Amino acid sequence: MDIGYILLFLLFEMALSLVLAIIIEVIFVHFYERLTIKSDLVLVMLINVVTNPIVVTIANSFVLSTNISKWWVQLPLEAIVVIVEWQFYKNYVTRIKRPLKCSVLANGISYFLPMLVAFILSSSFGATTVFANPIMVTNDPFLRNHQDECLFSGDTYSANGEGGELKLYQSPETPWVVDSIPNGTDFLIHMTYESHGIIWGNVIGEYQGWVNLSWQKLKYSKDMFLNDHKDNYTNYNGEIKGYETKSKIVLWTFPHSSDYQVYTDAKEINRYVSRINNNKDTYVFIDEEGNKWVASPEDLRWIYVSDPENTDLANIRYFDRVLFENEQTPPRISWDYIGFMLVVSFISSSIGVHYIKTKVNIHVQQNIQ
Repeated sequence: MDIGYILLFLLFEMALSLVLAIIIEVIFVHFYERLTIKSDLVLVMLINVVTNPIVVTIANSFVLSTNISKWWVQLPLEAIVVIVEWQFYKNYVTRIKRPLKCSVLANGISYFLPMLVAFILSSSFGATTVFANPIMVTNDPFLRNHQDECLFSGDTYSANGEGGELKLYQSPETPWVVDSIPNGTDFLIHMTYESHGIIWGNVIGEYQGWVNLSWQKLKYSKDMFLNDHKDNYTNYNGEIKGYETKSKIVLWTFPHSSDYQVYTDAKEINRYVSRINNNKDTYVFIDEEGNKWVASPEDLRWIYVSDPENTDLANIRYFDRVLFENEQTPPRISWDYIGFMLVVSFISSSIGVHYIKTKVNIHVQQNIQ
């Protein structure tokens, strides 16, 4: 991970968060409290300079040094901010008639409005990935910028994370947790990217984000089965040539897999059986118990010869691929950098407090005169 990039990202996020908070809260207070005096609006702005940078930095510090979700850190911090700003409004911006209510509403709007806008934009402009085999059509910024360095995967994995869930990150180079997958849940990897000896996968579907594929369980697929047993197939000798269509037929992804399809339409059944019988390259596989399975090379769905209607043969199998013995989270930024960010935010807050007192003193002196 490029620490300089992360530090720059943190400073940018702090500045952006502060600017958005100032704009939203000043506009809200202006209309909600009908506050028109410029000096009072400046005080509202300075109050945000006091509270916003330190809160953003503390939240990021927890995220960067632990696996705690940012959401759970921000909520209690926002509650503290509401109390602090309430006291500032009450003591320094005396024209605000409902300081507590104003603080709650202003902070609630400034916290949730950007999230709502981001959600609407992502829904409208497609912050999704279109999965079209090796062709990549995506709005993932990291994937777009590193398209030439990514490789198509298409593999399915089973989540295997710490604490009962697998955390997904914004990108292989940023440590923000954007989603999580319960352990044991299957997820699809679109593209992979290698960074510092670690293979990262871009998750698409119900869950989205980037995941370190170390220690994840690669779900066994029909292609893997075909490759593993490429030297064990025998010639087809009409094993199901005399098969009489009954109520259904079961087509398996591979022998004893957990995935299968049940066909009940007689025409579909006869069509698939005919395809097997008329192809000289039909696969025949004999499992460990001596049972025969056949599959058409056109789509590789397997039929259990002894009992084509039996669905009680599933035996979920995973191929455990350990790519690298690395921790599942990105490298953490050191406390030196976190300390630097805390110092910057404290300086910002101190400047805000200083100017608030200065503004109030000037205002008091003007009233005395």
